[in-house]
Amino acid sequence: MALTNDQKLEKVWEWYNNNADTSVGKQFYEETIPRASEVHGAEVFGELIPPTPPAASAGVVKKFWPAVEGGDGWLPLTVDRSVPGNKTWVALPEHSDNWSSGSADTSQVLSGFISPKYGKQYLVKVFDGNDNEIPQLDSSDWTFDYSAGVLVFNGANRSETGNSAADSIKIKVYQYVGNTLLDVISSASGRLILKGNLIGTKDGVNKQFNLPASVDSGVYYEIRLSGVPLVATDYTITGGTQVELIEAPESYQGLDIVYYPTS
Repeated sequence: MALTNDQKLEKVWEWYNNNADTSVGKQFYEETIPRASEVHGAEVFGELIPPTPPAASAGVVKKFWPAVEGGDGWLPLTVDRSVPGNKTWVALPEHSDNWSSGSADTSQVLSGFISPKYGKQYLVKVFDGNDNEIPQLDSSDWTFDYSAGVLVFNGANRSETGNSAADSIKIKVYQYVGNTLLDVISSASGRLILKGNLIGTKDGVNKQFNLPASVDSGVYYEIRLSGVPLVATDYTITGGTQVELIEAPESYQGLDIVYYPTS
């Protein structure tokens, strides 16, 4: 007997929630066997995630919670203007009041958030424009894609305008900031991977930075913004030590360098 369309959709829904589909009689939250999708090595967590979130950002875990709760500030989401009804919101390094997945650089979207697969306390918490929590089983029927950093309300239109961080959907969530599998493989090949901030004034205008003194300009390194390597046309190197960006980014959060010393 062939699978019905409802059964096919159920399997997709189970897989979306990182679980294997074992029975048509189970709800998605009753499935307990984890399942991972095929991904690139640069997208795979390369270090162990503690089963209980740390009280503050530490190790491989960044805590997007209010400062009074030990976090680095909770994460105000940006509404996707390409979706009617303000139903889709994305995680960006900085809130934007005019962003559309149809025209913007989608590589800006933060990713790699830690799902409850690694521990129940990693469950994302969603808040409305008045800072009231929207429960997981609320009639708004929201879903959060931990891998892609996208929150979708599948119910009615939202009243939040997204014109400011205050009048936007906010979340409490944890993000993985450790090495990826690709980093680990490179390290295992005999090169120690190090990471550090570029030295300079991150004022939204300045474009000149210096390499950390510990970087030998003769070894391989990458300059990254929010974890994404900049291509060679995005910057120039002067004197082997000074980095000059072609354009100042909207946000300097995550501007760093990853390098591979030979000794």
